[in-house]
Amino acid sequence: MEDRSLVYRERDLDDRRIIRIWLTDEGRQLMYVLPAIGAQTIDKASAGIPKAQQDTFVRLLDQTIANLL
Repeated sequence: MEDRSLVYRERDLDDRRIIRIWLTDEGRQLMYVLPAIGAQTIDKASAGIPKAQQDTFVRLLDQTIANLL
């Protein structure tokens, strides 16, 4: 993301071990574009799958993630 100029890093002045990451103007602009793209992708991926099966899938993913924590 840094290579694409979406974020930049800045070392903390009080604690040099800390590196803060900030969005650039270009990165901030993506905050308005990406949610719509994400929603379109989810709609496309879940097309033709009944809502009950989608809910089951999400529940299983949540449980899988919880198992790994």
